[in-house]
Amino acid sequence: GLPLMDNSYRNQAPLTQFDANTIPHTDLAVYTDPRLDVTTGRFNTPFLDWSVPADINGWIRELSNGGPYLHKKLVPKKADQGSLSVSTQSISSAKNYHLIRFADVLLWYAEACIETGDLAAAKDAINKVRARAANGYVGATDNDMVPTTSSYVLDDKVNGKTGANAAANYRIGLYPDSQFSSKEKAMEALRWERRLELALEGHRWYDLCRWGIASDVLNSFLGYESQHLVKYASKNYNPKWICLPIPQKQIQLMNGLLVQNPNYQ
Repeated sequence: GLPLMDNSYRNQAPLTQFDANTIPHTDLAVYTDPRLDVTTGRFNTPFLDWSVPADINGWIRELSNGGPYLHKKLVPKKADQGSLSVSTQSISSAKNYHLIRFADVLLWYAEACIETGDLAAAKDAINKVRARAANGYVGATDNDMVPTTSSYVLDDKVNGKTGANAAANYRIGLYPDSQFSSKEKAMEALRWERRLELALEGHRWYDLCRWGIASDVLNSFLGYESQHLVKYASKNYNPKWICLPIPQKQIQLMNGLLVQNPNYQ
């Protein structure tokens, strides 16, 4: 019920063909963190209340460009359509955006505790986030979004129980004391928890830059993904790109008094 921190999950053979006939459907029997299907739309698992995507039609914009998965967290539910007071062309603009979530506050606190040496407090805060994640999971439904039975379960190692009729097999547990035996191991847990809990919420790049590992992590990502998506081939993330450029319009408005960040000159 803990993340594979050694990247051993990167074991899929490179895709030599990527089209509607060779769409990679993930094995739903493989146990994953329950937050995976809260965050990501994948084939054969319910996509909010829209339906259960089983093929490419109507779901993926272009497989060769974006791959077979979809962003899910900030997508409005089908039931929201009648309550949004905006045009149909911008339906998602009326969906509330969470600037700060309680889980984010707990993880800020955990990171501060690690930096000041209170590893026990950090473990407690991080495990509170994981314990909350064990309290819910995506359930099995049919294409009309009616709850149905399935052989998949939530293996809840936090509370020592099993949840039935899941959309896929899920498993989650708490970090043991051994993961917080040193600052380095505690930071490893903290970084993974922010990655899992806050996925696709816009925090990842800022985290990587703050930790000083942006180029290492992103170039590793590019190297792996380039096996599957041609657009990443021969791409490289420059270590200098650890801050945002000053907008060119602002430089022009300042009549030469404002100079572009050297990393973007």
